[in-house]
Amino acid sequence: MDKELGPEGISAAVDPTEEEQEELNSLGSILKAKYTEYKDARDNIEDDWIEDLRAFMGQYDPNVLSKIQSKGDRSQVYVGLTRTKVLAAYSRITDLLFQPGQDFFSIEKTPISKQPIVERQLAEKPLLKSNKQPNK
Repeated sequence: MDKELGPEGISAAVDPTEEEQEELNSLGSILKAKYTEYKDARDNIEDDWIEDLRAFMGQYDPNVLSKIQSKGDRSQVYVGLTRTKVLAAYSRITDLLFQPGQDFFSIEKTPISKQPIVERQLAEKPLLKSNKQPNK
């Protein structure tokens, strides 16, 4: 054996060769590029989520709020139609899915799968032969 063994029979850590080090560096840069790509793609979605949450909570975006405040005597009342619409849709969906007097879920025994006709006939042939009694 040309591998140096450490405690408990595990091969001792050996410094990677120059070629292995290059592969590790390239793998690291590939993973970092992928992470950056996915993070940037998610940023747009998260911005939409934050905008939607502010609309639901009845809050202005900080940029819009600062513009309103800079203009002076303007009303800062946010017309909260989003919360009303969301709660109405939620209520309708809940009423449709969970109607009174019906079970929300049930547990049933799995039905036996249907055999193809040929397999069923082959399985029944030995039973038919054994059930036939000779006429006396």
